[in-house]
Amino acid sequence: MKLFLYHLIFMLIFIPSVFSQDSLFTQEEKEKITSYLDSIDYRGAINTITEYKISYAREKIEEVFWNSKFKKLDQLNLLELLYEFNSSFTHSFAMSFIDSLNNLPSDYSGTLPSYLQAMTAGILVKLGDNSKVDLFFNFVDEDSLNSTFAIIGLLPVIIEKAPEYEERAKNELVRYVKFSDNNGARYSALVKLYRKYKAEMYPLMLEVFSEDDDATNRSLVLDTLIACCKTKELHSLIKERLFKEPNYYVRYRIIGKLLGVYGTAEDFKTVLDYLPDEPDPKVKEFTLNKIEFYAPPNPDSNLTVENLIVYTLEQSDSVYSYNWLGDLTFSNDLKNIITTAKINLLAGDSLACRVQVKEFQDLVDNVYKDSLNTDPRFVTIEGWKFLYWNAQYILDRLPEY
Repeated sequence: MKLFLYHLIFMLIFIPSVFSQDSLFTQEEKEKITSYLDSIDYRGAINTITEYKISYAREKIEEVFWNSKFKKLDQLNLLELLYEFNSSFTHSFAMSFIDSLNNLPSDYSGTLPSYLQAMTAGILVKLGDNSKVDLFFNFVDEDSLNSTFAIIGLLPVIIEKAPEYEERAKNELVRYVKFSDNNGARYSALVKLYRKYKAEMYPLMLEVFSEDDDATNRSLVLDTLIACCKTKELHSLIKERLFKEPNYYVRYRIIGKLLGVYGTAEDFKTVLDYLPDEPDPKVKEFTLNKIEFYAPPNPDSNLTVENLIVYTLEQSDSVYSYNWLGDLTFSNDLKNIITTAKINLLAGDSLACRVQVKEFQDLVDNVYKDSLNTDPRFVTIEGWKFLYWNAQYILDRLPEY
C-alpha cells in the first residue's frame, strides 16, 4: 500500500500542473487511493486526496469519519475535505466534532482541543454558521501568536462572513503584523489586511517598511506600498531609507524603484550621491551598469501631452540646479522653446508643438555632443538623459504630419 502511494506521488511530481487535480487519476486509481482510508496506514491517502482534491473520496470520508483509529487532527483534516467536497454532512459532523472535544479521556495527549475547536469553528463560519466563533477567539487569546498561518488564514474569512466580529479579527491581524516572531506570518497577515482594506493599511505598511526586522518583509512591502499609495511622503521615505537600510538587497531594490518607478532627476541625483557610500561591491557594480545605460522610465499613459511638457519644464529647472546644464541664458532658451510648444498645443496646433519639442531636443543633443565649443553652454550626460528622453516621450505622443 505504502509503495503504491509513494510510487504514485513520485510520478505526479513530474507531471505538469496543467493536468492537476483528480483528472490526473484513472477511476481505478481513485478507488485504490480512497480504499486506503480503511487501512491503518491512512495518512498517505489523506495527504494525496488533499493535495489533488480527489472528490471521489467524499463518500468514503463520510463513511469512515467517526472511526476511532483516526486521531483528532486527522478528523479535522477529513472535515476540511468534506467542506472542500461540499458534503451535506459537513455541518453536522463539525458540530458533533466540537462536542466530542469536550469529552476527551484524561490521558489524551494529541493536538490541543482548543486548536481543533478553533479550526472547526472556522469551517462553520465558511458554512455561514457563526455560533462557535467564540471558540476561535478563545484559542487566539490562548495561543499568543504561535499557530500563525492557520489562524491568519481564517481571520479574513471571519471578517467577510461574520461582520459582527470584523473589528476584532482585523485587530488580530494587525497584532500578528506587529508582534509575531514568525517573519512570514507578519507579512502574510499584512497581505490579508491590504487585500481587504487597501490604502487604509498605508501607515501599517510604512511601519513594516521602516521597522520590520526581516529584510524580505521590507523588500516585499515596498512593492505593495508603491502599488497602493504612490505619495510624496512615500517617495521621500524611500529616498531617506536608502541611506539607512542595512540589507544590501533591499538597498538595491530601493535604487531600482527610484530609477525605474519614480525616475526624476532628483532621484537620479540621490542615487549618484549615495553610490560612493554603498558598501556592497555587487550593488555598486549593478547600479553603475544601470546608470550607464539609464533612460528615464516611460511616463504613465494617463498623463496628457500637456502634463509631459510641464514635467519637462520642471526637469529642466532641476537639471540646471544640479549643474548638469550650464549657462542661465541657455537654460532660459530651452524653457522658452518648450513653453512655446505648450502654447501651440493648447491652441490646437499639434504639429507646431512637435516642431518646438524637436527643436528643444536637438538643441540639447547638439550642445551635449559639441565638446569643442568654447561658449559657456554645456549639457552633461546626466542632463542629456533627462532632457533628451523626456522630449522624446513627448514626441512619441505627437503626430508627425
